[in-house]
Amino acid sequence: AMAASPYWGYPDATTQFCEAKYVVTPYVAEFWNSTSSAVYVVFALLGLIRGARCQDLRVKLCWVCLGIIGVGSMMFHGTMRFSSQMWDEIPMILLVLSGIACKDYCCWVTSGVGRWIVNGGCWVATLAAVYLYVSSLFYEVFVHTFTVLVVVDFLLGISLALSRPKSP
Repeated sequence: AMAASPYWGYPDATTQFCEAKYVVTPYVAEFWNSTSSAVYVVFALLGLIRGARCQDLRVKLCWVCLGIIGVGSMMFHGTMRFSSQMWDEIPMILLVLSGIACKDYCCWVTSGVGRWIVNGGCWVATLAAVYLYVSSLFYEVFVHTFTVLVVVDFLLGISLALSRPKSP
């Protein structure tokens, strides 16, 4: 059961999860979802530290986005407020866009004009979808946008794997 007056205000997030609100402490809406999000921050820091010599800013951006997802997810599940929800979901989209950008020049699809079509198409479609989501508060827009980006990233990964020369 939720406390009579939630510390962060009444939840206004566009989606609710199954964990009971404000049960463990009156200061955290979804205690277990919130605290488990710290794992993202730990892995992001480990990635940044272990990859400190990596010069590719796209790779560093992936780790930074993962860390922001962790902090944003702690904020979101801790408050169940829409503004905090954006700190969870927008970095998720940016992480996948960064992953797509990391595949530039790795296969025929992401080389030459294809690079501009893939990255430009993903960015334009994503910006339009995020605008639609924020203005309509229709959660499924985020879910479908994120899913399409993950599928594009997965297909690019398959294309990359198939275009690699076979080892002897």
